[in-house]
This record gives sequence, structure tokens and C-alpha cells, in this order.
Amino acid sequence: MVKQEKQLYEFGSFRLDVRERLLLRDGQPLHLAPKAFDLLLTLVRKSGQTVEKDELMKEVWPDSFVEEANLTVHISALRRALGGRREGNGNGYIETVPKRGYRFNANVRMVREESPAAEQAAPHVTAAGETSEPEGRTQTGVEVATGFLPADGLTFVETARRETAQAQGVAATPRTTEPGPLAGWIGEHRIVASITLAALAVAVVGFALWMKRAVTGIQAPLPSIKITRLANTEKSVQVALSPDGKYIAHIISSAGQQSLWVSQVATNSSVQIVPPTDVAYGGLTFSKDGDYIFYVSNSALYQIPVLGGEARKVLADVAGAISFAPDGGWFAFVRSLNTEETALMIANVSGGGERILATRKKPEFLSSAGPAWSPDGSLIACPWGMIAGHKEMGITGVEVATAREKQITAQKWQAVDRVAWLSDGSGLIAPAVETGTGPLQIWHIPYPAGEARRITSDLNNYGDLSLTADSESLVTIQFERRSGLWIVPGGDPSRAKPVTSGKHDLYRVISLTPDGRILYPSNASGSRDIWIMNADGTKQKQLTANAGANLQPSASPDGRYIVFLSNRAKVGAFNIWRMDADGSNPIQLTHGSGEVQPSCSPDGRWVVYSQGGPETSPEKKTVWKVPIDGGEPVALTNTPASGPDISPDGRLIAIWYKQDATSPWKIALIPLAGGPPVKIFDATRTSIFRLRWTPDGQAVTYIDTRDEVSNIWSQPIGGGPPKQLTQFTSEQIEGFDWSSDGHLICSRGYNARDVVLISGFR
Repeated sequence: MVKQEKQLYEFGSFRLDVRERLLLRDGQPLHLAPKAFDLLLTLVRKSGQTVEKDELMKEVWPDSFVEEANLTVHISALRRALGGRREGNGNGYIETVPKRGYRFNANVRMVREESPAAEQAAPHVTAAGETSEPEGRTQTGVEVATGFLPADGLTFVETARRETAQAQGVAATPRTTEPGPLAGWIGEHRIVASITLAALAVAVVGFALWMKRAVTGIQAPLPSIKITRLANTEKSVQVALSPDGKYIAHIISSAGQQSLWVSQVATNSSVQIVPPTDVAYGGLTFSKDGDYIFYVSNSALYQIPVLGGEARKVLADVAGAISFAPDGGWFAFVRSLNTEETALMIANVSGGGERILATRKKPEFLSSAGPAWSPDGSLIACPWGMIAGHKEMGITGVEVATAREKQITAQKWQAVDRVAWLSDGSGLIAPAVETGTGPLQIWHIPYPAGEARRITSDLNNYGDLSLTADSESLVTIQFERRSGLWIVPGGDPSRAKPVTSGKHDLYRVISLTPDGRILYPSNASGSRDIWIMNADGTKQKQLTANAGANLQPSASPDGRYIVFLSNRAKVGAFNIWRMDADGSNPIQLTHGSGEVQPSCSPDGRWVVYSQGGPETSPEKKTVWKVPIDGGEPVALTNTPASGPDISPDGRLIAIWYKQDATSPWKIALIPLAGGPPVKIFDATRTSIFRLRWTPDGQAVTYIDTRDEVSNIWSQPIGGGPPKQLTQFTSEQIEGFDWSSDGHLICSRGYNARDVVLISGFR
């Protein structure tokens, strides 16, 4: 066993574990945001000393400019986590030193562990005694992996699914593995497996610590962790682990096609068992004996030998992943019964004996993410959701013998992926996200009682977990988003050059101010906020703070206002807000169930936008306008439309347009005053991002993504075919804008993925 030294700090009933980034109280983990953990660690290491505010902010946010309000918010969160008052003392752990900073008041003991059983105490920690060992901080960057900044109003769930859709040359429509009538409905709530795991070692150690504690009820020594990264799996989008842990099945997506592979863990060798096609695969599940792999394609369930052979169709109308009973003779799955109803079903392994156990009628649904059959065979857990009003997801349990439903947990999330039972039946684990734009984290859901808690607590994303039969190993996909800003002077592709780049830096839905600065969303402060910076990436400044998630900024042409999306008024619904250019005086402009893609008119009087929230398919979105000073919204289209942008002269709006729900998307020009299109162009839509007028008003530009590579194209409004402006040969464009002097700024990124096997955590 490899021995790695751990560094811990103890005070009162608390233990601060640096390497695992855990705060424990009496052995139980407490949830802390990543920046709050960094802040606490800094204060604890300088216990008894006054730490200036500026010093704290430089330590916790070393590469970003943030408002002092962020420091105050995280201090308040720490005080709540620590219980406000110090045990046995009337003073709080964190003391405010007026006009200076903060002081941590506790008798801190530093502990080093070189093996699971070894502990070595150290004297009280002072500034002079600080260790120089790395802290293993979670990278925060600007925007987390795959986004979780909606583009075109998409939630994190839809954004993750969009990558495969764009690679196939279509808009982000529901996956073909889901049934027809409710595909659009269920698809809005299915998290595909291209979501993720970064900062892996930190997360796994935390998970392992919890797994041991969940079984014993006490804090256990940290075991040795073995992490195996599979070769040649960087384009995997779904994954499953055989019950004995010997094989990993994974779906690879490349050049708009998907194929199914099986890798042998011991030899790290792979074999393709289903060749590439333009049909999407999903729902990977091993049979209980590990001899077969089940998968879903075109809403049908197939069975194929684990090392390849002829695939056999087992059952039609299967909406996603299945789960086997303990004896392997039956499996559970979700099906849409009609356009209004989904059902949890069971069938025997041959596809016969179908029986409905539970149903949900719209606006509720049972998720195609996949159910989980309990180890004792008595109960099936299944994610469910609500798509109207207070949008949320939870986990229900259905008794197999009686079909009675029972509550698994009272916890609600914005999204839940496939659930998995622990082998002893003591609970489930599942990737879930608390907010529509937050990262997907791994949760432990105790059963039959107990409070659900996050196993991971960082800015990374975790998805499509699969466990061995004994819960001793798990497999997941490590996903890392890398992106940056590029400038194309004068729109000349030969002069394109990068401005900024980095891991997790995700500048989606960027917008330029009249003076050439860049507006963008970022989570550098620990929450999703609107930021601004110079065109060269310098002088970053935060404009919003402590008010929900804030996205899709757009500056008014006169420089007075910034319009943006925020869910501060209604959890789960993003409305359009307006604030002054410095971030002050926020005013809510729309109050519906969801609005996206705001754009200001040149005269500063109107804001045009797409009506329809994250659950609304593009075919059901319409374009509206609302006075920038507040007032009643006005509908501009009554057929499918989105992506509006107003011409420089303020007369026309360019939109993605459909004559009806079944016709193809085209670019149309409609009057700002309202009315039918005055021109329609046959440009091909391959992305869901906003259109942009060129500064001279002579063309409408858009993103065209083909074979996983994006470029900017231009449609002249005088007529003629579209023209390709940029000549990029790699990466995808996620947002762009034009400066008043004709320079193009665009964000480009790509997804780095790997299948990772984790063992030794029990």
C-alpha cells in the first residue's frame, strides 16, 4: 500500500482535512463551497492572527478581482457551518476585526498521517509554522466544465447533451434513445454521460472516506485508492462496469457517429463490438452474470455478448437504462405510455411479462435516466421530476410486490442522473445537481432514513456512475472543458489569434460593450455571476453578487444598461433583468416561466428575447420584446422562433424561424414593430446560439458546427448563398460578437474526456 502523508487541522469537535478538502464535525462531513473551504483553511493556518481582508481575497481569489461582498458571504457561510458559537465559549470561531479583517479564535492542532493508523500531533499552528505542502485546491477558473451556463436558455443537463447533437449536424433535440411522443419532454430531463469528473483524486478520496463511514457509522482510516485511466477512451459519452469489475463498456462518439466498445480492465485492451453509426446509443447495462451488455438504440432494447456477436432485440419502447432484479431474471425500465404519461415497468429477461408498477402524468414524469432495483429485490428506486411551476426532481421507491410507492428521500434537486444501490441496501448514490446551472455532484441518499448529503463538494461534474456487484469499484467519465477567447481582426481568419485560454474557462454567450469590453458569466466568485473585462483579458471585474445565477449578458448600444438572465426572483425560472453598466440598480423586466437570449435595440428602448424556459424545446419558443424601462411584453412571432438580434439601424430582427413545427429552420428578418417575415434565407441551422448582425448591417452571422468543428458563417441580407468567415479546423464555437470597428470575438472550446475506474475505497 502506497503511504501518502495527510495534513489535518483539529479544533474543538472539528477536523479539517486538507488533501480531501473535507470539514468534519464529530466524524461527519459538512458541506462547504470550494471558496469557503479555501477561506477557512487560510484562517485556520493563521489561527490567533488578524488576517487582513485584502490578504484573504488575494489568497482565496488569486487570479480574479472580486467584490468584498463575496468575502462577507463566505464568512457568513463558515460561521453557519461552524455553529456560530465556539463550543464551551461565548465567542465565535471567526472574529471580525473592525476595518481590518478576521481572526480565527481556537486552539488548533496540526496532525500528520503517514498511514491509515498513524497520527502525529504538532503544536499550535502559527503563521511561522505554516507548511509549504500543496493544498490540492479545486480549480475554479471561469465557468465550470460543460457549462453550466445555459446557452440559448439551456440548463446544464441540455448543454451536456448538446455536444452529441451538434456533432450530428442538428440542433439540440432529444436523444434518439428516448420514445417518440414524449421524447421532447423526457429529453429535457435526461442527463447524458458526457458529464463529468475533474479534480478526480480529491473527489475520490472524499468518496472513499464517506463509503467506509456509511457502513461503520464512524470515521474510518483512509484506505489506499487505486485509480485506473483507460487508454483511448477520450471520446466516451456513456459507460458501464461489469458486476465482477473485469470489463468496462463505453460508447464513443466521434465525427457524428457512435460505436460501442468493451475494455478489459486487467489488460487495458479494448474491442469494438458495435461499429460506428449515425444512430445514438444509450442505457448501457451489464447482465447480472456479466455475459451480456444491454443497450438502447432508437427506443429499443438490445442484448449483445460482452465480447461481441449478433445483437438481439429484446423489447421496444424502452426510454433509457434498465436495472436487473437480484436474480437477473427481470429488469425495470421507463416507458412513455402516451404524450401525457410515463411509466415504471418491469419485464422478464426475454422481454415478456411486462407489468406497469407506477405512472406519472404530465407535468410530472419518471426519468429515463434509469431506475435501480434494490439488492433484496423488494424495491425499485426511480428518479422523477416536475416540469411545471417549481421545477424539481427527486427519487421515489416502488414496491415490486404491491406497486405501492414510498418515499426514498425528501431531498429535491434540479436534475438527477441514474441511481445505484449500495450492495448492502443501506442507501443509494446518484449524480445530482441542486441548481439549474450548478455542477452535477455525487450524492449519498441513506435508506430507509437519513439526510441526503453531497459526497463531493466542488465545481466539477460527475455522471453515469456504475458500480460492481459488491460496490467495491466504480466507473465514471472524467470530463474536462477547456476553452478560450479568440479575436479575428476585421473578420480576417488569417489573423485569428487567442486572447485567453485555460481549463474550465468557459466564456459562453459573450457580449461586447460599446467601448469594446467583454461581458461574460463566470463562477470565479463561487457563484454564477456577470463579469466584465478588457478585450485583452485584463481588468476582470464582477458586476453581480449574491443574487442567484446570472447569465447571458448583453449591453445596450448606448452603454447605459446591461440586460441579462437571472433566477433570483424564482428558483428554476430564468427571467430577464436590467442593471446599470456598473452592476447597480437591478430591475426585473419579465416575469414568465422562462425567457432567454436578451438583445437591446440600438435606440435603447426595447429588449427582444426568446420566450420559453429551459424545459421548452426550440420548436415551442417564440420571439417577444419588452420595454427596457419596464412594461408589458409584446409577442412578435406566433410560429417557432429563437436567437433574436436587432439590426444596427434598429428596423429589423434576425431570427431562426420555422413556418411551422415540422418545417426546417431558416434565417428570417422580421420588423421590430412586428409582422410577418420580410425576408427568409435557406441558411442551415446546426447550433442553437444567437444570430449576430455584422456592424455594417449587411449580413447576419451564425455558428455552423460540422463534424464537431465550428466556424462562423455569414448570410448576406441582399441575397446569395452563405459564406464561411472563419477557417478553424478544430474545437467548437460557443459564443461570439462583433465590435463596432469590425473585429470578431469568439469563444472556442473542446471536451476532454476519459473513462476512469476507481477501486479500493471500501
